[in-house]
Amino acid sequence: MKGAYTNPRFFLAMTVMLAMAAALVQAQGTRVGFYARTCPRAESIVRSAVQSHFRSNPNIAPGLLRMHFHDCFVQGCDASILIDGPNTEKTAPPNRLLRGYEVIDDAKTQLEAACPGVVSCADILTLAARDSVFLTRGINWAVPTGRRDGRVSLASDTTILPGFRESIDSQKQKFAAFGLNTQDLVALVGGHTIGTSACQLFSYRLYNFTNGGPDPTINPAFVPQLQALCPQNGDGSRRIDLDTGSGNRFDTSFFANLRNGRGILESDQKLWTDPSTRTFVQRFLGEKGSRPLNFNVEFASYYDAKTQLEAAGPGVVSCADILTLATRDSVFLKRGINWANLPGFKESIGSQKQKFAAFGLNIQDLVALVDYFTNGGPDPAINPAFVPQLEALCPQNGDGTRRIDLDTGSGNRFDTSFFVNLRNGREIEYNKKLWM
Repeated sequence: MKGAYTNPRFFLAMTVMLAMAAALVQAQGTRVGFYARTCPRAESIVRSAVQSHFRSNPNIAPGLLRMHFHDCFVQGCDASILIDGPNTEKTAPPNRLLRGYEVIDDAKTQLEAACPGVVSCADILTLAARDSVFLTRGINWAVPTGRRDGRVSLASDTTILPGFRESIDSQKQKFAAFGLNTQDLVALVGGHTIGTSACQLFSYRLYNFTNGGPDPTINPAFVPQLQALCPQNGDGSRRIDLDTGSGNRFDTSFFANLRNGRGILESDQKLWTDPSTRTFVQRFLGEKGSRPLNFNVEFASYYDAKTQLEAAGPGVVSCADILTLATRDSVFLKRGINWANLPGFKESIGSQKQKFAAFGLNIQDLVALVDYFTNGGPDPAINPAFVPQLEALCPQNGDGTRRIDLDTGSGNRFDTSFFVNLRNGREIEYNKKLWM
């Protein structure tokens, strides 16, 4: 086996396998009631914080929902949108007008007082987004929690966010990258029912859009109203409702406004002018001759890990958790691993060879890796004196769901003992590569 250890492609393969394992562990971490024992009041504390801010400023609800979407769409629901510093996601043009950071800070402060170091910011943001929908008379749903906070936040990654002038085809491509279809796109954009926009993001539609006039897709009777709210060369930061007449209520009137040529953002109005998306707008409106869709249910299903997220690749996510932290698709989009590439335990040699070849690995590499894990005895990298302890905790044919600390002897402390365990051959997962 010495040759395998010194083969660079062997180490590449091990890196691939470690990335797969890490993604899988993360994906399995979320569940409804994750904090039931460690912080039983977690969800009520978050909702109380959101309610308090909502009472004084109802516009905080769409701000939180938008922040959550922008967080999850970039690299999963990992709260990387909250990270301060130069060239972070927060500083990118699409995120400069985000609102609601003070709500997350408030909830985090209260949670730290009640349960120090327990609840992640990623979960706080996800719960706050759900509560924002509920407080605006939308649906309430159970949110799986247990997300981990991200530590990487790059402004350059935000180019994946749909833009306010973007074509439907481009929007569909961006959503498809997450395993989301056209119906998902329309449902999620429907979240603009409680959204607002700064004048600077759409006023170009009101003045000299084509031949000196406004955007012809805007209802002519609606143009003077918008021009009064956003005069030419006026205050570009002024905010108006994206769902005129129902901006603080989570309902389908946003779609009715699109049908009536009263969409604010160019990208929103295109949902009606493009036939491929208009069909779903009509279904959410329950128009005669179309198969009705329940907007509240469809919107919530994207945030429910047991439905939309598992359909896209368990976890995230999202992405989010959406939009939820460890979805397979979010990992893949970040130049990571697509879980579909994992060799199965019953897979044919031909299929295994194809999957290994995709990573530039040959048959020798395949055999070396399989031999390394299947030589009949325990992993030789484990300290022999440690094997009986592990076998007692995880007996052969025992309960495979039983969980043990990855950092033996210091599992509840964030320190360097994990690396000491690697040095001493007391690693649980295949982390020995870090030492070797």
